[in-house]
Amino acid sequence: MGRGNNEDPAAEAATRSVASSILSREEEVQARIVHPFASGKPHVYGSAPRILTTSDKDDQSMRHDFLPFALPSITDAEIDEVVATLRSGWITTGPRAKRFEADFAAYVGAAHAVALNSCTAALHLALDAIGLRRGDEVVVPVTTFTATAEVVRYFDAHPVFVDIDPDTFNIDVARIEAAITPRTRAIIPVHMAGHPCDMDPLLALARARGFAVIEDAAHALPARYRGRLVGTLGDLTAFSFYATKTITTAEGGMLTTENPDYAKRATLMGLHGISKDAWKRYSAEGSWFYEVEEPGYKYNMPDLAAALGLVQLRRCDELWAARAAIAARYDAAFADLPEVATPVVSPDVQHAWHLYIIRLELDRLDIDRAAFMRKLHALNIGTSVHFIPCTSIPTTGAPLATSPTISPRRWASTSASSRCPSTRPWTTRPSTTSSRPCGRSSRAIVGMPRRRLRQRPRRSRQPIRPSRSAETARWRSTPHPQPLSRPRERGAESPHPQPVTTGPSALPMTTGPSALAAGGGSSVAGRRSSVLPQPRERGRG
Repeated sequence: MGRGNNEDPAAEAATRSVASSILSREEEVQARIVHPFASGKPHVYGSAPRILTTSDKDDQSMRHDFLPFALPSITDAEIDEVVATLRSGWITTGPRAKRFEADFAAYVGAAHAVALNSCTAALHLALDAIGLRRGDEVVVPVTTFTATAEVVRYFDAHPVFVDIDPDTFNIDVARIEAAITPRTRAIIPVHMAGHPCDMDPLLALARARGFAVIEDAAHALPARYRGRLVGTLGDLTAFSFYATKTITTAEGGMLTTENPDYAKRATLMGLHGISKDAWKRYSAEGSWFYEVEEPGYKYNMPDLAAALGLVQLRRCDELWAARAAIAARYDAAFADLPEVATPVVSPDVQHAWHLYIIRLELDRLDIDRAAFMRKLHALNIGTSVHFIPCTSIPTTGAPLATSPTISPRRWASTSASSRCPSTRPWTTRPSTTSSRPCGRSSRAIVGMPRRRLRQRPRRSRQPIRPSRSAETARWRSTPHPQPLSRPRERGAESPHPQPVTTGPSALPMTTGPSALAAGGGSSVAGRRSSVLPQPRERGRG
């Protein structure tokens, strides 16, 4: 139906009801929440909602200050742990990050956990662990954050988009079969908003067809599927600790798995491909010598972030209970609004309530979704849209392929999204105009055609006549000092030996805060690599 600019009483009533419910939801929040936009001392929301009643807005109740889409819950315990980490002198990846891995694995019931700096990194390393290659295909729901499909393109592989279930917004398991081809290597189910996917039929299909299941659980802590926590269902599971999630490390992620080989591979590739517990090399237990088994990535989580995560993990159940209480209040408040459809929750799952997604019955309203959100914003209430379908995301390069209900079409390859597979550091890009290995030429990166360089004309071999100018003659006749140093013969001793220092110095061969490195961590054993020259006397590695 057409939508005009006239005020719709139903839309106004629905907006007021949603606004009042969102305002009163603060009564359910018992945790101390720090406002990220406050200046000076942290703004703490208490149990009483802050309402400003204005007569010039038809006596509508509105917030005194803007309510952002999501706020982290930070208490003195998190602050104390972060301060203790700062005082310890060990702030990068170290004992707290390893303890966070162990605690998280124990919480979800997984055998292994690898702490990383984002959920995107966890998804990337999960695909690397299963050995994804160029030309392979990965089944992905069409409605998800761009990172879910983006990481597939890192390998020059192809995401195959499948439509979602209209009730749960999760991938429609019944449609996956039609998207599978002989090149399918994995499926990435996304537990949308915190509602677990229907995993049993999905896992049965994966086992029968022989491909891996990598769960995108960015929203799903702590979600349960038929009594089991998400993180122990598929082959690998990627979690997010972004600022809007149930628990946060500001930025961070975790990869869980039951497979020790997957865990070792992710640990290795998450820190430059360095073997032998790279994080310990500046501690009393480590050694200066290390090997690069394969060019990896900088995906490690620092101890500062892990310190925040350690306390947040202990509060995870408390934070989930607060979210569940808010969701229950929303359900009750919106029950009598025919213009608003509330989330559908399956009876055999525990919803994590990362998001509370409502749908507008636009046939009952005279305004669209954007106008509805603007009205909430005018009442100082922030909202968001989750998500733009991957096939509709605007791009600066080639547009993404549009897809039907079942969308086994490949995501269009663009120069911005093409990256090298981690397992093959020198490989050719999927370009029809260039076959040079990536990293060798900028033409291969942008897909420009190679051109033959024009040969320079050969110069004549006539002797160069010396200049007869007075300045040149004067310079040649003036004696000049010899260089301060000359190239030494091979094997000669250096006249200036390098100093050996102690303390956190930038000079070679330093010792750091070795007493602070006591901690766990699994060692990644592997073959010696020929990437780096080997010393004559091998160290402990």
